[in-house]
Amino acid sequence: MVLGRATYIIHMGIIYALSGAFFIALMNFFSKIFAGKAKNPIIISGIFQIIAGLFFCILIFFEKPHFDFSPTTFLLIGTTVTVYTIANLAGFFAFQLIDVSLCSIIDQLSLVVSYIGSLLIFSESNTLSKMFGVALIILGNIVLVSKLSASKDLKKGILLRLVFAFCGAIGGLVDSKIQTDKLVSINLYSLIDWIFPGIIVTFIAFRFSSTKVIIKDIKKNFWGMLLMSVCAVMGTITIFRAYANEEKSIVNPILKLSTILVIILGIVFLKERKNLKAKFLATVIVFSGLILVSIS
Repeated sequence: MVLGRATYIIHMGIIYALSGAFFIALMNFFSKIFAGKAKNPIIISGIFQIIAGLFFCILIFFEKPHFDFSPTTFLLIGTTVTVYTIANLAGFFAFQLIDVSLCSIIDQLSLVVSYIGSLLIFSESNTLSKMFGVALIILGNIVLVSKLSASKDLKKGILLRLVFAFCGAIGGLVDSKIQTDKLVSINLYSLIDWIFPGIIVTFIAFRFSSTKVIIKDIKKNFWGMLLMSVCAVMGTITIFRAYANEEKSIVNPILKLSTILVIILGIVFLKERKNLKAKFLATVIVFSGLILVSIS
């Protein structure tokens, strides 16, 4: 019975990781679709995050809420709210300018920042395979960008997505710090992590766009935003579950499959077939780097 139970836990960890990769890929795919349809993409970002945060309001009742009222906690939360606000503003504008498959490859540069942060903040061990993996991720992006035509929109989209990747990586490091030190319970922190950046982004949208345009975008894309929120919440829950039931060295490479899935979805359903050879070559190089860093 003990062996059977252990096997069940291991299998569930892998299933949760696969589910997490699937939901995160769908979230990015739908974000591209509905951001592209909107006149003001940041309202899509803001409302989608608020809805996701409201889902976690319900999930709080399924855990014992905990919040460490210390200056460190407030400083870390202030940092993560700030960087996730910037990340979502940059990320959704980028979706209007460049392919989601291209965004997915560029996003993996966040792992370079995470790698440096893990050495400095968490004093994690450094290995040759990690260093080689990071080098491959950078190389893959260089190969990709060098093969693309340098249009104004492309340059702007790549820059915005780089900002998204950098800020997302900083936010991820702060998330890890808060959870490692058990400063805030998971669902309560997820609520804060989603709803406050959403409120700020929504305020910015109303500040710089007409109410008429915003209301029209909300009505036109409401069900899309709801769908994105469900994917975000399910992705967050299943990833946390995966880490709880399986080793990080196994979960991380599985989660990276979301990159491949997003690229496939973009190519098949959004007809993103321009520069296909460059995307394929960059994906192989970057994904190899991701695996090396994840399993080291």
